[in-house]
Amino acid sequence: MLVHGVEKPFMCDLCGKTFFYNCQLQKHQQLVHGEKQRRGGGAAGRRRETVEKPFGCKVCPKSFSSSATLRTHEKSHAENKEFSCDSCGKTFHLRHLYLYHLRTHSGERPHVCAVCSKGFLLQSQLKQHELLHTGEKPHRCQTCGKEFRTPQNYHRHLLVHSGEKPYACSVCSRKFRQSNQLKSHMQIHTGVKLYSCQRCNHGFSDSRQLKKHRCGDELQPKKHR
Repeated sequence: MLVHGVEKPFMCDLCGKTFFYNCQLQKHQQLVHGEKQRRGGGAAGRRRETVEKPFGCKVCPKSFSSSATLRTHEKSHAENKEFSCDSCGKTFHLRHLYLYHLRTHSGERPHVCAVCSKGFLLQSQLKQHELLHTGEKPHRCQTCGKEFRTPQNYHRHLLVHSGEKPYACSVCSRKFRQSNQLKSHMQIHTGVKLYSCQRCNHGFSDSRQLKKHRCGDELQPKKHR
């Protein structure tokens, strides 16, 4: 449910449903819009069935299960989007994404922690932060019992058990479990070093290499933007 129109910034372009986190959106698309698996008996093992999607987009190859979801998707192709940011010119066809974006310019943090007074863009971010004070870890792995504070860390941990590596390099097709691992790997192809020494400007692929680097006094890592 949206509060003030901005609490769930990640929207499914297939059905319009919104989520607090990107990992929730990805899981939703896999379970609802992707191929469904059902266990079969005997040697038949698993058989797959796909969701029927008779409504096709005329602009791109995507298809949808209803005309309503198709109309929502078609807005993403519109040349004249409804909401435009006066600060940077970025446009949005959904109001809640537009309002969320405006806060990145204004610096507004309307959701404030009652314990430490730290402010947040979204109420969902505040609720996640409050778990730091309570020590609560609501996300528990059913396989090993390990508990996590954030859904991002929980879903990242699940990949350890499944062996899935969803992040693939577009250059060499090597796959990784985490997006930051892929980002670090891409430096092999681009030659760009994300971290550098503030004193000698020597570049490194990750912060661990920089911390091991010795160039006079110990310095704080500086990340390239």
